[in-house]
Amino acid sequence: MNKIYTAEIAGNAVRFTRVGCGVDAFVSLDDMRGVLEECCTGDVLPVFGLMLDLAMRQFTDSQDRRGAVVATETIGPVIHVYAMGNILTVLSEFKNVDAQGLRLSGQQFHSLLEEFTAVTGVAVIKLGLSLDDLVVSANARLDRHFPPLVVEVTNDSGIWVAECDSLGLVTEADSFDHLKERVWEIAPDLAHDNLPGLNPDLMRLQFRQIETACGHRLAN
Repeated sequence: MNKIYTAEIAGNAVRFTRVGCGVDAFVSLDDMRGVLEECCTGDVLPVFGLMLDLAMRQFTDSQDRRGAVVATETIGPVIHVYAMGNILTVLSEFKNVDAQGLRLSGQQFHSLLEEFTAVTGVAVIKLGLSLDDLVVSANARLDRHFPPLVVEVTNDSGIWVAECDSLGLVTEADSFDHLKERVWEIAPDLAHDNLPGLNPDLMRLQFRQIETACGHRLAN
């Protein structure tokens, strides 16, 4: 059975839910939309719906948005708590613009982000989720939205070598730790040259060690 926890954010009731036995926590989209609209100044409110729809398309997928039903009570559309956090983070950046209405709205969004983060921490516990569950959930979302680039690592006579075909990367070091530091040092420039559609700030790398056994290469 799905669970619901109702919290108060900016003086409004906001419902959080966990679907079945999954490790993902969701928040009511309608509840959050109402809270967000209260943050908007009069000149921003008429266009806020378009702003939110654009952010939804950019930061969510079908697994982030689900219809949650608990017994006979329908929450309606929901959004993953991490996705909502991402949207709030982006909206908060308006606090740095020159336009007064957007700037004031951005300041309100920033305050809401801080409150939402604190309330979410309580909500996930109330929904029966643990810290490990949150890590699993976050990693699963990251793998969907920002799949990691695989860096194959080999150790030949004490020399550690890293290769990533997607980045056009080949480098070496005297230890695994030094190798990872070296890879992260050069990977952003290589991504800029070889993967122009990839934002280096969002780049994720997965180091996969390749060992040699009986003349065969085995991936761990």
